[in-house]
Parts: sequence; structure tokens; C-alpha cells
Amino acid sequence: MTSIKKVTLRDLANHLKINTSSVSRALNPKTRGMLTPELVAQVEKIADELGYVQNTMAYALKTGRSMNIGVIIPDLMNPIYPPILKGIINVLSQASYTPLIAYSENNIATALDEIKKMKMRQVDGFILACAFRQDEAVEYCLANHLPTVTVGRSLDAHKLDQIVIDNEAGIKLAIRHLISLGHKNIAFASGPLDISDGNQRYEAFKKEILANGLTLDESLIVLGDEFTEISGINLGERLIKQDKPFSAIVAGNDLVALGCICALESAGLACPDDVSVIGFNNMPYLSLFKTPLTTIAIPRMEMGKNAAEVILNRLINPEESLKNITVTPELIERGSTSIAKT
Repeated sequence: MTSIKKVTLRDLANHLKINTSSVSRALNPKTRGMLTPELVAQVEKIADELGYVQNTMAYALKTGRSMNIGVIIPDLMNPIYPPILKGIINVLSQASYTPLIAYSENNIATALDEIKKMKMRQVDGFILACAFRQDEAVEYCLANHLPTVTVGRSLDAHKLDQIVIDNEAGIKLAIRHLISLGHKNIAFASGPLDISDGNQRYEAFKKEILANGLTLDESLIVLGDEFTEISGINLGERLIKQDKPFSAIVAGNDLVALGCICALESAGLACPDDVSVIGFNNMPYLSLFKTPLTTIAIPRMEMGKNAAEVILNRLINPEESLKNITVTPELIERGSTSIAKT
């Protein structure tokens, strides 16, 4: 069998009648600015025509960089993560980096296992959307001096770069929206409290209820252990069985909110005629549901872009002070909230 000869930088240089260093600079996003745009375009064109492929192993040995970033999300089925991934991929690809994507099944041990496997592949850093408030996997990254940024979730101890949500502002929007519709007995169906988003939204709910002069009824706060629709169904059923009056539910996220609506319908209650429900995240397609969900929108793609930009900057400037970028939520009003019955 005849082997196919690999196209090298020298082949490209001979074809263009320029030196190999110019070809190398043209194909490197960090150095191509040293050349004219015309020459860069010419090199890229010939590289494509001749089928040149960079030897990533040789490049890694030469530069100490694999040009790969490990990205771990907690749940492949949760629709909030694709926009984050898109933002990450858009930024990394422009810098000629490749994301290696894995998911943790919302389990710290699984995340740690994936991190160790990616470390063996010499990834240059990590973007983690899977962090818990106390997280052995993140601590492993820090102990091994692996550049790491968390996105969407954060640790209680701020030891690394993070892209976070202003959860308190989001809950404030939700409660003030319901109060403007005349609701006074407002329930809360939480997400897991060992995750920063779940805990911060829970604490913000209690704070905001009191700040608006409403009575904080602890029996109308039900705690969930997952950000899932099944958890939302269970929490909704618990609220209904307590037989305490409530006219609205603030949910820990959109999936929990949808579960609550299912529980209400199973009990013969209508949303929003009997109970208004508001979610958090603005996951895709909420406007297409039978009862379009009012929610707190988060700029997920922007968060992904921020995370990628921060990790790339950390690779270049490892001694810079830690970044803490907070994104601002907004209220999206739809059909699941309405004026409270008098």
C-alpha cells in the first residue's frame, strides 16, 4: 500500500517561495498580525489546497500547549447548557483552541474522573459548569495548578476565576413582578442547596419576601435536591398537600417550574388562573408551551464567551488577580403569571 506523504510547513514555504518561519507565523493566530493580511490569506489558501494539517503533538512538545481546553457540564439533557457551550466554542475556535467536552451527571466524583482523564491528554485548562459549593474536583484543579474557571456555578471560597449570575437580582425581579400582580402568599420551590445557584436563590427569596413587607411562611418553602422537572413535580405536590393558601410559586429554575405546573394540573388547579408560576433561566422553547412560562432570563451565550475569554487570558497572564464576572438577569413575562384572585 502506498503511503500518503504528509504536507509540511517546508512544503508550503517551497510552494510559495517564502521561508518556513513566515508560513508558521501566518498559521498561528498569535503571530499572524506580524504579516500582511494578503500573505496570511495566501498561506491559508495554499495550506487548504495542499491539505496541510498541523502536527498537534509536535506543537505541544515545542510550545508546552496542547491547544485543548477541557469543558465539563453537569447534564447533557438540560437545555440551558448548549448556549453556554456555543459561546465557549465561538471564542475558543477563534483562538485556534479545541474544547474537549464531557459531562459529570451532576456528580463530583464523575467530574473528578473526567478532569483526571483530560489532564492525561495535557489540556491547557478547564471550564467547569458543574461545580458544587464544596467541590473536591475543583480543589484538585487548584492543587495541581491547572488553570480553571467556573461558569454559572461557584464555590463558597472564591479561589478561582468565575462567571456567575446575580441570583439575588433575579429573585428580586420575580417577587416584585408577582407583588405587582397582587400576590401576597408566594411559595418557593428550590433547587439543591449544595449548588451556589440553588442556595443563593433560596436565601434571596427569604430576604426579598421580608424586604417587601410580606410574611415569610416557612411552610411555603419546599427544598429540592435536583434542578429537574421530576423534582418540581414532587415539590409542587408537597405544597398542595400542606393545604396552606398560596397564589404563586417562584421556582429554582425553569425545569422545576414546569414540574410544579404539572403537579398543579394533576391536582385540578390551573396555571395561572389558580396559581401563577415563575421560573429562572429562560431555557429555549418556553414560549411554545401550552402555558408559556414567565421566567428570569440569563445571557447564557455571553457567560460561555466570558468563560472562554477568561481562561485564555489566564493562560497568558497566570499571575493576574482573579476575575469575578457577574451577569445581570432580566424578567421575561409570559402566560404563566397573572393577576391574583381577590
